[in-house]
Amino acid sequence: VKDLDLAIEQMIYIATSDELDYIRNAPSQAEKEKRFWKFWKDKDPTPSKKGNQTMMEYYRRVKVATDRFTTYNRTGWKSDMGMVYIIEGEPSEIERHPFEADSRPYEIWMYYNLNQYFTFVDYVGFGEYTLITPIYDKRFRLH
Repeated sequence: VKDLDLAIEQMIYIATSDELDYIRNAPSQAEKEKRFWKFWKDKDPTPSKKGNQTMMEYYRRVKVATDRFTTYNRTGWKSDMGMVYIIEGEPSEIERHPFEADSRPYEIWMYYNLNQYFTFVDYVGFGEYTLITPIYDKRFRLH
């Protein structure tokens, strides 16, 4: 972790607001680090193995989302596509409709293992896709 405050901010899709407040509002930097690592330790499905697989996968997805979905005015992990990618992982299939005569550009991400799909629309035409399919308050889990 190079930037603890950024790493904490990026936990928005896995931690509740109470958990984030608890970490952010630590009385010292040392306590903030301790709370951060405790949060991830509690999420570790295999604490006896080296490395925290959940934490590594989560931040890998944050990096991929940042690399793939950053636009001129939004960092990729904060975008709707980034959020879905971080929470659900790689879609089983993506149906892209960039140039339809009677609609704005849109994409449908299908997740066969979840029996679920997500539809994104680019309302402004600059690659900033907005999620129009509801995503319920799901917290990150490995898929």
